[in-house]
Amino acid sequence: MLELDYPAASFDAVVCVFGIFFVQDMREAVRELWSFVRPGGELAITTWGPNVLEPGNSVFWRSILELRPELHKAFNPWDRINEPEALREGGVEADAVTAENRWHPIHSPEDWWTIVLGSGYRGTVEQLRLDGGWRFPFALSFYLTIRIGLLRSELTSTLR
Repeated sequence: MLELDYPAASFDAVVCVFGIFFVQDMREAVRELWSFVRPGGELAITTWGPNVLEPGNSVFWRSILELRPELHKAFNPWDRINEPEALREGGVEADAVTAENRWHPIHSPEDWWTIVLGSGYRGTVEQLRLDGGWRFPFALSFYLTIRIGLLRSELTSTLR
């Protein structure tokens, strides 16, 4: 994303959907994407919001902290660009940062397991192999299914 070969100001709109947080320097990536937008054009960046997958996210990371503190993460990478001020540091005068909240029911451990294996949790879970099995993740899945039932899918969209 930091080495795209397009001339500056060549697009009316630039859209990045759930890709910005894969770049090490997100502010630089925002600056790069913004450079491709023509005057009067639009930049839209979509990422997860600060409360995504709650309350499951908090339960997951508290459990990790207790079991394997070295694997615990203290922040979400996308938090670095989900406020207008952070985008201004990337050279974008953000008109709006909007959160859209939705809820997803989880009816079984498999529902949570699908989320875990299809998301950034997977890397952490793969490091939790205990005694040749997946006891911890399945226990957590069961707990989340019984105790929570709903997960928040909060999206943050940045528009200019």
